[in-house]
Amino acid sequence: GSAGVEIIQNNLKKSKFSKRIFFSQSGIPVECLFLFCDIRNFTNITEILNEDIFLFTNKVAAVVHSFCHSLGGAANKNI
Repeated sequence: GSAGVEIIQNNLKKSKFSKRIFFSQSGIPVECLFLFCDIRNFTNITEILNEDIFLFTNKVAAVVHSFCHSLGGAANKNI
């Protein structure tokens, strides 16, 4: 996700010069907000909506992501 981009970039820069990758590089502190949204009865909904389940989940994600963005964050993953 976006939280680890800087660490990975620095690791790759170092590996160019030393020909090895540093797996034990320390992280950097970041402020995070973890948001969890559970769609109740999701299995039943998928059986009813069939292919339209993607439209439904995208609409839910749009609401959740807009809330995240309004707090200055960035959505990292939908599971």
